[in-house]
Amino acid sequence: MSTNPGVVRRAASPSVVPIALILSSAAWIVGVCACYASRRSTGDLSTIPLVWMLMVMIAPPSCFAFGMGLMGARKGSGLSLLDRWALRAAVLPVTVGTVLSIWAAKEVMSLGA
Repeated sequence: MSTNPGVVRRAASPSVVPIALILSSAAWIVGVCACYASRRSTGDLSTIPLVWMLMVMIAPPSCFAFGMGLMGARKGSGLSLLDRWALRAAVLPVTVGTVLSIWAAKEVMSLGA
């Protein structure tokens, strides 16, 4: 491997991916609560702010990607306690979030039809 003089390479801390996974899961939960609160007040999906809707729609795939990245990075070694908790936290957005995203997309499509 050749090294270029003047180029500094830094490896990320091993806890970056699990923390990102936990934060993404937390963002999804906050987004779901905000969507539920704004939909419950009016009963209409179109009144939900775009920020919350995007958070609910984007967090499950990002949790899945972070989870797969974490599993790939720790393939040879065992998972730490933080890794296991991060994967547990990602299960809810990936499973429930995918179902809710499909349902919300169908609802939005039916509004236009």
